[in-house]
Amino acid sequence: MPKNRTDLKQLSAKQVLALEQLTLNADVEAVARAVKVSKTTIYKWLQKDHFRTKLIEKRSILLDENIDKIKTHCDSALKKIVKLMESNNESMVFKSASYLLDKALQVKELQELQERLEQLEQTIKEVQENENQHQ
Repeated sequence: MPKNRTDLKQLSAKQVLALEQLTLNADVEAVARAVKVSKTTIYKWLQKDHFRTKLIEKRSILLDENIDKIKTHCDSALKKIVKLMESNNESMVFKSASYLLDKALQVKELQELQERLEQLEQTIKEVQENENQHQ
């Protein structure tokens, strides 16, 4: 049996419903009304490791699914921005070009940060290996 189903068996029906609601809605008061429990009950559930872990897991899955949806539309969005840059409206050309350049710079910065992080991790690994060899 999948681990998720086993994990959910540890929760009451109301907790499972609350998980579903909290995954989509961070408004604890609204979730409490929908599940027909008090806000205090929701907050108590959120303090329990198992409940909180399942909520984080469900939100992560939802985020991954939404990122996948966004990825499928990136090419189309880029083509539209490039088409806007060919407009006769100078303001539109400027805004679309600025937007595209801004996003390109953000991607470059993220790539550079990733490279630096990888270098740091490698350095830490080498230092730890050296320390272990000299003990």
